Amino acid sequence: MSASDSFGTGDSFTETTHTSWFSRLGQSIGGVVFGGILFIASFPILFMNEGCAVRTARSLEEGQANVITVSADYVDPNNEGKLVYVTGKAEPQKEVADPDMGVSVLGIALIRKVEIYQWVEEVETKRERQLGGGEKETRTYKYKKEWREEPVDSSTFHASGQARHVNRGTLPFRSRSWYAETRLGAFNLTESQLRRLGNAETLSITPAMAEKLSEEQRKVWRVREGMFYRPINPHAAIDGDPEIGDVRVSYQWIPPGPVSVVAQQINNTFTPYLAKAGDTVDLIATGYVPVEQMFAEAHQANVIRTWLVRLVGFLMMGFGLMLIFQPLAVLADVIPFLGSLVGLGIALVSFTLAFVLSLITIAIGWLYYRPLLGISLLAVAAVILLLLWSRSRKVTQQEPPTEAAHGPPQNPSQ
Repeated sequence: MSASDSFGTGDSFTETTHTSWFSRLGQSIGGVVFGGILFIASFPILFMNEGCAVRTARSLEEGQANVITVSADYVDPNNEGKLVYVTGKAEPQKEVADPDMGVSVLGIALIRKVEIYQWVEEVETKRERQLGGGEKETRTYKYKKEWREEPVDSSTFHASGQARHVNRGTLPFRSRSWYAETRLGAFNLTESQLRRLGNAETLSITPAMAEKLSEEQRKVWRVREGMFYRPINPHAAIDGDPEIGDVRVSYQWIPPGPVSVVAQQINNTFTPYLAKAGDTVDLIATGYVPVEQMFAEAHQANVIRTWLVRLVGFLMMGFGLMLIFQPLAVLADVIPFLGSLVGLGIALVSFTLAFVLSLITIAIGWLYYRPLLGISLLAVAAVILLLLWSRSRKVTQQEPPTEAAHGPPQNPSQ
């Protein structure tokens, strides 16, 4: 591979490289190993996913059958170790504060987000196949400014030699969250439960809140658009455009409010309930949510997670097979049009096989965990395989008529 051309204009940089047919063939052969790893790894992922789905579903069913509703007003020792449903107002016992900036609020949680203005590199790649099996690749590196929670190392940029795209400045501290000791009636909520509450609201910084900053901090920090703002240039206008290296700090908070909990009661707090099916039940939701709805939403989340993992396993298998067969497409790329047809055929065959093999793997998992559903799915996979096999036989049997079959051509003059 060798670079043939490169140029930059403004905030973009373009480079064109050419890869020979032999280099591409070597790369594709190397990709066979990675494709094989993807293909093999997809099977245990698909199989174990079915076990996790069944285990979670059965644990939720067991929990819904055994859960009892208790009052948040007092702790009943008779419910020790039982799965309980409690609903009421979650109230923090004291203010939660950011010790670095002096921000405090009487809330369940205080969430700090720290960002620095940075150059960011994006890459757009365009590939063109050429006669003889080579490939022309054009990469366009684009640079834009963004607020990021992590510093971006501009020395790794492809156009790092250009002084125009150099990041500077440092973060004084990182993003972080604080959680207050919070009670639900007579019960204490755990931090693990509080972290799963999702009703965070924006907390705007006011000039009065900025007065809590130290004298040294007030020299560099300003209040801008409801956030703390530290410009890289201390003499910059407060309402001017941000510069590379500027830092801003914004906040969210979770106010006191109603929550609903399904968990195991231990003394005056909660812990995940271990079901006999093998999974835990530990649910929390914002608001006064009926227990039936909480379990229904948990079942739905389990279904969504299961299908997402199935999709991941299927894609791993399909792309793995494509990488395994890719050398065939590269061999045919001596004529680009022929290579494209072979590549399309490889993609169709790979993902068709992946679909069938995924069905079979999931069915085997169901045979192990849910026999009746597993047998049904195996039957569907068998029908698909039978249809594919019968169609391939018809194609091979449809041969063009031969001279022997129809006799020698007749001379009209005879």
